Amino acid sequence: MITEFITLIREALSFNFFVYALVTGISLAIVFALLGSFILIRKWANIAHSISHFALLWVTIALLWEFELYASMIFFAFIGASMITILKRATIFSNDSINEIVSQWWLACALIVLGFVSGYKSNITNFLFGDILAVSSIDMKSSLLLTAFTLCFFVACYKKLFQVSFHEELARSKGISLFWINTSYTVLLSLAIALSIKIIGVLLVTSFLIIPPNISKLVARNFTWWIYWSLVFSVSSVVIGLFSSYLFDIASGPMIVTVLLMMLFFAVLAKSLPNK
Repeated sequence: MITEFITLIREALSFNFFVYALVTGISLAIVFALLGSFILIRKWANIAHSISHFALLWVTIALLWEFELYASMIFFAFIGASMITILKRATIFSNDSINEIVSQWWLACALIVLGFVSGYKSNITNFLFGDILAVSSIDMKSSLLLTAFTLCFFVACYKKLFQVSFHEELARSKGISLFWINTSYTVLLSLAIALSIKIIGVLLVTSFLIIPPNISKLVARNFTWWIYWSLVFSVSSVVIGLFSSYLFDIASGPMIVTVLLMMLFFAVLAKSLPNK
């Protein structure tokens, strides 16, 4: 049994596409663990839906007009994030309302455009649920670059981001630029979502962002350990999910999210057991 398992791992790692997917997935898992921890305390979960739906809109437009999808999707995810930031500053609606309004608006537009796309089913399914065969060396290099930028941002701005996340008014009184911190954070989030669509899929990317920090809440002693545990759960779910996807020939996105849900179930079960 162990020999067969080792043989399977070696076989998977012998394929370039799987190595690209594994490195890309681990890199994005680090980014999502860092961003997701702050999303949870800021109660910004809906913003991930908004950005992913905007990315879906751009996927359908790219399929309709048949132009290069990848670079343009990252660009328009950035545009979507900027639009959300501007709306939050310019309207009287709550953050949740703005996120939900733009999310449903972009989803509706995507479904309308999708009706004009012929022969879309196989292509759009890959983007909805993820496909490790679609991951290229460019995706891997881009994810590594994004991880480096994200780590630099957290090292340079951790205290400011922490203060803005917990109390915006107090952070503003200390001279922290809320617009710069929020915009930088949202741009990193939009880039991470755009890059992760090939592995996780549009429909499941929010789960990959939200579930690891929720598991961490159950086992962490403080916020620092919350982030550390998010990294552990996020990275391990990618590794287990991708190898399971290869073994059972199942879309990578649903497999990774299933692994995360199993981790969450056992964490909740362990938490609910009485302490002796």
